[in-house]
Parts: sequence; C-alpha cells; structure tokens
Amino acid sequence: IDLSGHRRLVSPLTDLEVLHDIAKDGRVLVEREIGTREILFGSSEGGPERNLSWLEQSALAAISNDGRTLLFEEQGEGGGPNGSVYLRPTDGGPAVRLGEGGADSLSPDGRWALTRSFSKDGTRLVMLPTAAGEPRPIPLDGYRVLGGDFAPPDGKRIVFGATEPGKGLRAYVLDLAGGKPRAFTPEGITAGAAFSPDGKSVAFTDAEHRPVICPVDGGAPKAIAGLESYDVPIQWSSDGDTIYVTREGEIPQSVYRYSLSTGKKTAWKQLMPADRAGLVRIERVYVTPDGAHYAYSLNRVTDSDLFVVTGWK
Repeated sequence: IDLSGHRRLVSPLTDLEVLHDIAKDGRVLVEREIGTREILFGSSEGGPERNLSWLEQSALAAISNDGRTLLFEEQGEGGGPNGSVYLRPTDGGPAVRLGEGGADSLSPDGRWALTRSFSKDGTRLVMLPTAAGEPRPIPLDGYRVLGGDFAPPDGKRIVFGATEPGKGLRAYVLDLAGGKPRAFTPEGITAGAAFSPDGKSVAFTDAEHRPVICPVDGGAPKAIAGLESYDVPIQWSSDGDTIYVTREGEIPQSVYRYSLSTGKKTAWKQLMPADRAGLVRIERVYVTPDGAHYAYSLNRVTDSDLFVVTGWK
C-alpha cells in the first residue's frame, strides 16, 4: 500500500504466514507456521485431562449440562471450505458430523445445535438437529451476526451478538416461536455470556471490559461488585449463586468462582495442558452449570520455518 492508499497484491499466501521485515533491497523475511487447535476435557475432582480433539483444528463450542456430550467445530483443512460441526461423547467415543459451519451452542434438551453458516452474504444462524430432522435457518436480515446461544431454562429463546448498520456490538434476544430480535444491552459489549438459570439475566463485559449483569427483558446493566475489569463471565451455576469467570490471554489460564451472596471471588482452577510444547494460547473455556466438568480449546504451533523471499515487487 502506498501513502495515497493504493493497494497492490504482491503474492497470495497459501499457509499461515507471518511477515516480519523487509530489507532495502526488497527481500522479505517470512515465517511459515503449522498450527493445531485441540480440546481438553476434565473433571473438577481432578485426574488427567482427556484430549477430545478430532482433526487438526478442533475448537470447543459447548458441553451438555450433564457433561456427557461435546459440541465443537473444525475449521482447518479437515473441516472443509465452510467448516464442519461435530458432536462427540466425552468418554472418547467417535465424533458425529452434524453439518457445515461453525458451532455455537447446544439446546438444553440436547436436540439442537446452534451454528453459524458462512456465505458470501455473511454469517447466518442455523439450528442443526443432533439426531433425525431438518436444519432450521434463523432469518436475521440486516444484522451482522457474530454468534449465539440457547437461553435457559428451555431453549425457546436465543441470545445472539450482532451489529446493525451504524451501531456497535450488542446482544439481542429472539423468541424462536416468532417475532423480531430485541436488543437488551448497550452498544459495546466485549466478551462473556453467562446465563442465569432462569434465563432472565446474562453476564457480559461492557465497553470498558467491566463485568455486568444485563436483564434480558429490560433494564440497565448492573456492575458486579467484587469483580475486576477483564474478568470474563463464562458460566452461571445451576444454584444461581456462583458465576465462573476467567481472564483471557493468561498462560496458565485461571478460572475463578464468584459468589453473588458474599461478593467474594476465589480461585477454582488453573488450566494448563500437560504438554506445553508450542502452546500459543488457551481459549474457549467452558464449565458445566454444576461445576462438575470443564473443557477448553488451545492453540499450538507444531512447526515454524523462516524464509527469505525475493522477487516480490
């Protein structure tokens, strides 16, 4: 790109390549990485974590409330050009492909997976049956959708994050029986999504990365006293008193329990794979509502080579 804003394609890149530097004579220093994404599943009682990865780019989406089923996606070469959505029993049984796209959420009854379908027109939400049945697209014209989740206790509503033209990221609620989406958060939510057991409130982080509780049916967000900026809510316990929070970007990544009744935050678990080789980051942490099981995705670089490229002009 030149100073007037004119862009010119120098070369298409076929792999995960990182441009590091350019010399005065035009030589370019390029790093080519080969990476994987993995899923680890564990019990709060301890013991070794189980690797439930399937292909080379397995990314966690959700665990069933009973901890027996894992929903995940494959976005690498094995996942195909549009990605693939899978279910896998957490006892290590084989994975079952549900369809194309990216995975977001399991319905409370386990009958549906909420997924993202990718096309030239943007991202759409689609409900894929976990057994027999037909996919159910969710029409959301006019929204740039980032992802969604089934709302407890019955999954008859979904909450999704999206933007509308000229507006910032907000959370919307939609009744699956009909009606139009309704925004219930201010613009600028940044992370998190933890539903209260009755589905009437959701904990997010706001535009300043502060943890807040937002009433789904209307009302101003309420700050969570005792939590700090960048504490990300990831699960609300089934007893209604505990919110699990984590802090993204840490290695090891800590997970805390926050008690609404006492206002205290206590350390619960530190997430770190037994094999740290090539570990880049830990992501997509999930805890079941009863706190009995957890899972997380991680990204690691398995091979890295440096090249000096000549001939780019």
